[in-house]
Order: sequence, then structure tokens, then C-alpha cells
Amino acid sequence: MIGSSLDVDQGAEAKFLQPILTLTAKPDPDFKLPPQLLEPIQSASLGNTDSLGAREVWTTRFNDTYSGESGRLKLRQATMMVLSRDSLIMRALDLKMPILWIQGSDDVILSPENGQRELALTGSVDPRFEVVQGGHYMSHTTHPEIVNALLKEFVEKHGK
Repeated sequence: MIGSSLDVDQGAEAKFLQPILTLTAKPDPDFKLPPQLLEPIQSASLGNTDSLGAREVWTTRFNDTYSGESGRLKLRQATMMVLSRDSLIMRALDLKMPILWIQGSDDVILSPENGQRELALTGSVDPRFEVVQGGHYMSHTTHPEIVNALLKEFVEKHGK
């Protein structure tokens, strides 16, 4: 298998995400995001900052998104997708367009090292890897000014 993510060092990602698979293993029509998962998910996604009241907004979104049987299944599938990125990796060579990969330096869900390796697997004509210092998984929420500037520059260069 080309570049299977199972060959990629998952380190912190696996340690963080494996418990989610255990907690979401059985169907449950009354599933609610357990409080013991909410804080680690928020910390991994947002860090310790509360940029623009993001924690309150995302608490509501996480609880709404990951409730009931469909929410349990979404959380489980999203976790499996991050742990096993084979779908993206297997298609990477087909990606010929310019790619801007923005990664938080403190992302524990997908480390910057893994992001850099995955971008290198693409066939992009102009791959660009940017690290947001102090950023986490959701750097667009915690560092919007940096992410927006990177996106603006990328679109101005490649947008038509």
C-alpha cells in the first residue's frame, strides 16, 4: 500500500484518539459526548486559548454534532479517519493543484510532522506547508488573523 498511514508515526494522535474508539464502540441512540472527552477534544482543537469565545461556541457544536446514534457514529468515524488516513494518502499523487497546508505547531490530533509527510506525498505543482506557531488542530479558530492572511495570499496567487 502506498504510504499507508499505518507506516507513519502516529505517536500523540493515537494516544489521544484510541480511547474515543473504546467509548464509541457500541451503538447508543442516547449517546452524549462524555464530559471526559469534551475537554480533551477542545484542548486538542483549540489549545488553552478562548479566542473570541470559541470554547462556548464549540462546546455547543461538539455536543450537538456528537449526540444520539448518528453523533456517536460521526465521532467514531472521524476518529478512525484521523488514525487511518489511507484514503487521503492513497489519492495523494492525483492531487496536482496548488495546495496550502496550514498546520498548528501544537496539534496533537495530526502532528506537523505527519502533515508535512502527507503533503510531500501529493503530486501538487505548488505544495506549500505553513506552521501556525502555538496553533492547535483548529488554528483557523484560535489564530484567524494568521490563517486568513495565509489564505488571502494563496488565493491571490492561485485564484482565477
